[in-house]
Amino acid sequence: EGRAEEMKFGVVDVEKAIVDELYPGPNYTYKTVSFEAGTQHMDGQTALEYSRSRKSTSDFARSERQQQIIQLTLEKARASDLVNRLDISLTLFQKTSEHLTTDMNLFEALGYLNSYKDYSLITNNVINNQNFLYSTKSASGQYILLPKNKSFAAIHIYVFDLINK
Repeated sequence: EGRAEEMKFGVVDVEKAIVDELYPGPNYTYKTVSFEAGTQHMDGQTALEYSRSRKSTSDFARSERQQQIIQLTLEKARASDLVNRLDISLTLFQKTSEHLTTDMNLFEALGYLNSYKDYSLITNNVINNQNFLYSTKSASGQYILLPKNKSFAAIHIYVFDLINK
């Protein structure tokens, strides 16, 4: 049937073990997802759960996992030579179209893919409480993040530099 859980994704390096007992399941339920530290072979559904899991780690760690999965997806697409393999491209486009609405046809999508085939994805750029922010609580007790040195200037420069690389 070609559903995400049946598709092979690849090898993912899980930095540290994750157990999320509150991962959203079907019909407003929850299920437990877990990932051992180390090299893991994942299918599409497992990679999706790994990148979306949020209750056992921080939002910052989740952002880093999402960047990791996007980078691995890009590498897999490049290795598949989709621009020159119409058979693979057609199958992938049809499967993706089951879950995505777009006004692009296959050849337009391949044109974009070809135009950006050498695009370099910049990862490991999550602004968090390890670099520019610190964690504290507001006067009414909410968890908040504020810029170190009480200024957003360093964050502005960092984002400007990322955008203009």
